[in-house]
Amino acid sequence: MLAAAACITSLSFTAITGLSAKAEDGRNIADGVYYIRNLNSGKYMDINWARTADGTEVIQYGFHGDLNQQFKVTRESDGYYSIKPMHCQSSALDLRSVSGANSNGTDAQIRTFRNYTEQKFTITNAV
Repeated sequence: MLAAAACITSLSFTAITGLSAKAEDGRNIADGVYYIRNLNSGKYMDINWARTADGTEVIQYGFHGDLNQQFKVTRESDGYYSIKPMHCQSSALDLRSVSGANSNGTDAQIRTFRNYTEQKFTITNAV
């Protein structure tokens, strides 16, 4: 679930390091680098054309494993997670605005990480 009340329920996180995604302290996911896959399509979260500019769209794409399909998931001090693409770690997954994050159909993008509400996520077991 996203901090701004949007919900993502059909993703799987695969740790690149081969470690378990379950954190030792009981959290649903450990800090680490992951491929994030849509369970419905089998495609992976991808930063379009590996661009780095603010506003670059987040898409789904067939697996190729490049850095723009690898995401660093970090639990921040407030308990929410940031999701940063490995090809551009100064940016994070972003839902454009607080109101946009609460609206159906808002596109995900990357934007310079500033720990804004629209860049904060919770990760919970969907099944």
